[in-house]
This record gives sequence, C-alpha cells and structure tokens, in this order.
Amino acid sequence: RVGHESVIERTVNRLSLIDPEKIIIPISAMDELFASQSFSHPDLIIKASGGPSRQASVLNALNEIKFSDDDIIIVHDVVRPFFEIDWLKNLINDFQTSNGDGLIPVLEFNDSIRDSSNEFKPMDRKSFVQVQTPQIFNAKVLHESLTIAVKEGLEYSDESQAVENAGFKISFSKGLPKNIKITTPDDLYSLSAHDVFVGRGIDFHRYAIKENSILKLAGVEIPSDYQIIAHSDGDIILHALADAILGAGGFRDIGYYFSDKSPENLNLDSKKIIEKTMSLISKKQLKLNNVDVTIVAQKPNLSNYINEMELSLSSILDIPADRISLKATTTEGMGEIGEENGLAVYALATLKN
Repeated sequence: RVGHESVIERTVNRLSLIDPEKIIIPISAMDELFASQSFSHPDLIIKASGGPSRQASVLNALNEIKFSDDDIIIVHDVVRPFFEIDWLKNLINDFQTSNGDGLIPVLEFNDSIRDSSNEFKPMDRKSFVQVQTPQIFNAKVLHESLTIAVKEGLEYSDESQAVENAGFKISFSKGLPKNIKITTPDDLYSLSAHDVFVGRGIDFHRYAIKENSILKLAGVEIPSDYQIIAHSDGDIILHALADAILGAGGFRDIGYYFSDKSPENLNLDSKKIIEKTMSLISKKQLKLNNVDVTIVAQKPNLSNYINEMELSLSSILDIPADRISLKATTTEGMGEIGEENGLAVYALATLKN
C-alpha cells in the first residue's frame, strides 16, 4: 500500500485528476481483489478483459471504447503510482505540440551499464535511455499498430515499439526519476520516500485582560483572566495547525482563505477553518497523518487541559489521539510572552497520499 491506498488505487485516483473521459483497466479473469478497491471516481472506470500479454491487454482495452481521429490514449503501468500530475499534463502538451503519433518519456542512465549478452562488456550509457510510462498516442494509431502486431505475430514490451513497427512516428520527452516501477518486493522499500509531506504553522496573538473570561484552544474552552485578541474566535492552536496542514499540501496560508479584513470572518468558529483546510488537501488525494503542537504561554497554566485538548483535536482533525502531540511551555519570563502579553503556537503536520 501507499499510505491509506493500494498501489492501484493511488495510480487510478491520481489519473482521475487530469479529467479523463474514461479510465480503462484490463483485469485478469482470475483477479479476486479488484472488486474491493476504492476509487475516487468509479464512474470513470471501464473494466476490460486482461489478455495473455501486455500488448493483448491494451488492445482489449481499446476495443472497449469508441474513439475519433483526434482522441488521445494514455497507457500507464498501474505499478507506477508516483507520477506527478503537472508532469503528466506537460507530457500531454508536448504530445499535442509535436508532429508525432505517439510520445514516450525517457530517462538517461546514471549507473554504468554492461552487455550481458556479450561477455558483460561495458557499454556507453550515453547511448541508451530508460523508457517509462505513461505513453501517449493518437487512439486510432495505437489501435491500428497493435492490430498489425497481432496479425504479424509480433510481441512488443511496450506500445511505442508496435507504433514504430507500423510506420508511425514517436516523439520523446523528459522522464521523471521518482516515477519508479514497483516490480519486486525490494521496490517497496522506496515507498516511504514518496509518501510523506511536512508543513509548519506558527501563530501569535496578544491578550486582553478580562477577568472570568474564556480562552478557546483546540476547541476547548479554558477559564482564564485573559482573552485572545482576534478577528475570529481566536483559537490559535487551530490556526497554527491549519497553516501547517496547508503548507504540507502546497497551499497558501489561512489568511488567503479567511481574511481578517472580511466581516464574514468576524468571530468565526475556527473549526470552519479546519474544515476548509481538510477539504483542500482531500482534493489532492492527501490525508492528515499526524500533528505536533507546542503552545508557548506564561499564563494560564495549561497542563491540566492537555489531555482534553488532544481528544478534542482528535475529533476535529479526524485522526487517532495517539497521532497528536500537544505540549505547553513558557519563555521563563522572557519577552512579550513572558510578560503575559500574549501567546504563540508552533505546529507541524505530516500528510500522506
């Protein structure tokens, strides 16, 4: 699995982000797992019969749909779940602006190579490239090319070879190093390197002295003689966490989405900020993994509320309490915070695919 998704779920869910008309998946008649998969856009998926070879499976998939002269087909290995959406969109653009009938991404070799068929003699690695998927083709060209290969009894390891054999032109574009193919169990060790995104959030607020008041922190109301000065409800923990989560997801800060100049956000319940934040990361197929929060405040003493705040955050963020670390400390009387003029929160968040 890649985080909370299976490899096929991760690959197919990411492909759905480029707004395809359909995603055709060849499935073996012996498959017992496909029905249990959870896809973000099941309405896009068409199942095709898997063939005895890759070439046969792709041709079966093409036979499941109708296509026009200008339709584009993208063929991708389901075991390459780490491709980037922007990179794939660039490949599509490269294909559309080329004069080729197909386009494939390639990578140069970084390691030295030798010819195993010729006494392992060294080869010039600059003369060779590695071929990746997704490969992009004119739909009719690909169908015709695979049909010719079948009639001629030829078997190719990827679609571009069949297209070239049929007399069509292939263009090339730069591959993506992280777009690895999971082929052996050893490849699974590399999953974690592609799986975690980290963000940091920091927030500061001043106090106003107000006896018998309430501080709202992590959704918990804490009796205090101080009140946080803020445009919203002042839940500084949720603010810092929102910024951390948004940062990990590659989004802008909470001020961009919830301006403190907007009357609509006056006394806003900060849980709504978290709801918006979680909605944004969900659109990128990201899920909150864990959070680490440090509150810096001279007053009030928060030690008696840590457990309650962690449980509250677990409910608000929809993650287990054991993935939440909440600490409180002071500045030992130093600076504005030490003089009890305000407080600060530092938050870290990790997201997983």
